[in-house]
Parts: sequence; C-alpha cells; structure tokens
Amino acid sequence: MDQDFVAYFNKYLLDELKDEEITRFRLRLEEDPEFRKAFESYKRELYPSQAYPSFDKEQSWEKIKGQVHQGLAMESGSKRPLIGFFRIAATFLLVTVAAILLKNTFYSKMTDHPVSMITKTTAFGQKSTIVLPDETTVRLNSGSTIVYPEYFDEKTRRVEITGEAFFDVIPDHGRPFQVISGTIKTSVVGTSFNIKYRPDENQQVVSVKSGEVAVELVEENESPVSLVAGQQVSWDRVNEAWHLANVDPETIAFWTEGYLFFEDVAFNELLVELEKWFGVSFEWRPEDFDGCQITLKQKGESLKNILEILKYSINLNYRYKENIIMISGHC
Repeated sequence: MDQDFVAYFNKYLLDELKDEEITRFRLRLEEDPEFRKAFESYKRELYPSQAYPSFDKEQSWEKIKGQVHQGLAMESGSKRPLIGFFRIAATFLLVTVAAILLKNTFYSKMTDHPVSMITKTTAFGQKSTIVLPDETTVRLNSGSTIVYPEYFDEKTRRVEITGEAFFDVIPDHGRPFQVISGTIKTSVVGTSFNIKYRPDENQQVVSVKSGEVAVELVEENESPVSLVAGQQVSWDRVNEAWHLANVDPETIAFWTEGYLFFEDVAFNELLVELEKWFGVSFEWRPEDFDGCQITLKQKGESLKNILEILKYSINLNYRYKENIIMISGHC
C-alpha cells in the first residue's frame, strides 16, 4: 500500500488531523472508491472483524525463549548466526507489541468517539446507488431513505431504511449485516435481497435474490423466519401475520435494471407505484377500478407511453390538469 496513504490514514485514526482536514478526508471517502477501498483494507489489517486475540505477555515471552533456546542449541562454528537470531527475535517482539498497541489505539478511537451517522435520500422520480463503508452496494429506489454509520464496528453492520432498497452485501462472517425497516429486522452474512417498507403501506416485504436471510420483529422474542433465494416474506402490520411466498429470483428488484414490473397487481396499487416512479400525482376514483388486476413489464418507457398502454389494455382515459394527471374509466 502507498506509504503516503498509510501516513494519512494513521493521522485520521489517531485524531491528528484538523477539523477541515477531517472534513476533506470524509468527503474523499465518499467520492473516491479507490481511496475508500484502500482505507477499508487498512482498517481490516488493523482491526479484523473477529474479536481481537488477547495478548498474553507470559505466553509470548515463553515462545520467544523457546526459540532462543533452539538457537543456543545450534552448532556454534560462528557467533554471527546466533547474533542474527537474537536480532530477529527482538524484532519479532517489537513488531508484535507495536501492532497490538496500534490496534488498541484504533479500537479506543472507535469506542471513545461517537460515530457520525450518514443519511441519504432519493426524491420521487429519482434513484441512486450507494456504497457503504464495507463496500456493500445499495440501490435506493424513489422516495427512499437510508441511514448508516460512517464506519461499522467490530460486531455488526447495521443500517436503517424507509422506502425500498436492494442490497448486495459483502460477506463478513464475523460481522452480520442487519437492516432495520420499520418493525422488522433482516439479518444476513453475504447475500442479495430487496426490502420494501413504506410507513403508509400495510405490507413490509423482504425478497431474497441470492443466499439466505433471517427476518424477525425487532421488539419480539420469536424465532426468525429463514428465507433462501427465490423466497419472499411479507409482514401484515394490520393482522400481525407473516406471509411466505415463492418468487422468481430473476424478477426480484427488476426496478434496479430500469424495469417497471407488475404481476397481477391491483390497478390502484399500480397508480401509487407510478406516482413514486415518475414523481407525479394522479387523481382518480379508486372504487371505479376495484377488482382490476394489471400485469405489466416495460423498460425505459415514458409515463405517457405507460398510460397509453393502460388506455388500450383497460377502459381508461387520462388528461393533464396543471401538475395532476386525471384518471377516469372503469374495469
């Protein structure tokens, strides 16, 4: 690793940067993927995900003495090999102690200083891609928010979302990845999955594209629901019940590829999703479309083209009134 990077990282970790330098450092972490990757790699070297092994001075010293005794047993045709051995043993001890001190310093920094929380939000009609401190990738759908720490601790990686997000999680068996969405918690090690949670909707949905996840209520002591690829669970907040279903893994999070994908959904639900996708407002009489189910799969289409498709699929008309789209018709 570039020694200039190492020196820079050490100054940051040891609180030797000024306030404006810390701001520039954090901004670079956010905007420069290579810099962020190097910093994460360096932290993993100093501070592995598993708990630190305890440093037993007596055990370490006995180990070194044993190596010294082995050296004394060498045939001493010359003293140089023995002198060299003592130098190596001393160097080994110094490096070991220095490494542990530096790790403890980093650990102290992380535990003694409050972690800054980062909030990212997408407006309706917008989407974004976010890379978390552990290199996990998150696709944030329209009208969604994610909150995550500046860096994850040594025990777990936890984030919170409102809206919809697709996670491609970097494996780390020492630190499970957890997502809090409303009243449920989703825990994984390394997998890809989609979570949809909107406070104004009854259903909270978790869909697994690859790997395995565990889903449970945050404030209950019940056994978690385990899901594998191609499974989806919904939490009905009104009836307080789980609903498990099988789905095609290839269709999970189609929205991340630019697809509008709906399979046998209620027309009224479709309009709500179109409002979020395009950042528009509809006005219609829901009762006129009761019982109307829609299946739709389109990529990169404009709102006008989507409405034209619906117009010829069902008995629907639309017109623009200022910033509102008026929908009329019936199924």
